[in-house]
Amino acid sequence: MPLHSATRLYGFGCLCAAAIFLVLLCVPSPALGADRAGDEFLSGYIAATLERDLGWPSDSYDLAVVGGVATLTLFTADPLRREAGQP
Repeated sequence: MPLHSATRLYGFGCLCAAAIFLVLLCVPSPALGADRAGDEFLSGYIAATLERDLGWPSDSYDLAVVGGVATLTLFTADPLRREAGQP
């Protein structure tokens, strides 16, 4: 009889271990989403830096961020200002 109850206990332990493994496998990791900044965040950060630190008005440029790559287009007709980076 003691062998039979030990076998049942071992089987129950395996089921518990498998259930815990499946629960841990299904829990999402918060570190997966923290690897890269989103395009919206980068766009806002770059726009705030241009406006606050450089004093560029928001209508003097066009900013597009796609896949973490920013493209900045200046709306200025003066080539000297464009070279200097001043809108």
